[in-house]
Amino acid sequence: FFAIGAAEAYVIVNVTILVLNLMFLKRLGMVSIHKSLPYLDLLKGFVAVVIMGVFLYYSINFFTNIAFLPLILIAGLAIYFFILYMIKGITRGDIKFFIKLLRADKFVRMFYKR
Repeated sequence: FFAIGAAEAYVIVNVTILVLNLMFLKRLGMVSIHKSLPYLDLLKGFVAVVIMGVFLYYSINFFTNIAFLPLILIAGLAIYFFILYMIKGITRGDIKFFIKLLRADKFVRMFYKR
């Protein structure tokens, strides 16, 4: 039960920080909440997280052996990105940019050998 309480506290704290930051930015005139927040993008991410969470919850309850945990987590990550791609939360351009970013990281590391 400790993990569940920690997870709930984490979510509550992060949502509180998000709301306080938005209120602070609105007060400073830096953001107009109704005009500039990408509500549809936030909803797409939320849908993908919920589907991934349901998958992880039932998978962890079905596979009780701890040896399956890394495979379950990798499958959950794959499902998350697949759902995001299917509901157009990420595009092919985003995927190409991410691949270029990974390649750039290898290129940069080449110059910082110890």
